Amino acid sequence: MIARRRFTRYVLPAPAEGRARTLSDCVVESWDGESAVVVTTQPALPADVLMLQFTAPGGAITVHPVRVVFCVMEPQHGPLRFRLHVRVTPDAQPGPNSESVAPS
Repeated sequence: MIARRRFTRYVLPAPAEGRARTLSDCVVESWDGESAVVVTTQPALPADVLMLQFTAPGGAITVHPVRVVFCVMEPQHGPLRFRLHVRVTPDAQPGPNSESVAPS
């Protein structure tokens, strides 16, 4: 068939606004327990709430809600990447702009 879709389409109920991304691999360049610098292929807007997930060698998973402070584009290292500066926000609840970012 010509022009057949290769990917599943998702339908979000109206009038919901937002974006959904279930998982994005990233590299955590620095982490001090309160803030982090994360490099990923996906851009983010300031004030977006993300869930940063770490998996320990023993398999234990910890999830930290973080809010994006700022995002800058890094085009000089091959494929386009974005450097996100995030800060832990324990009171942040995942909302319509929530995304999960898991380190690779």
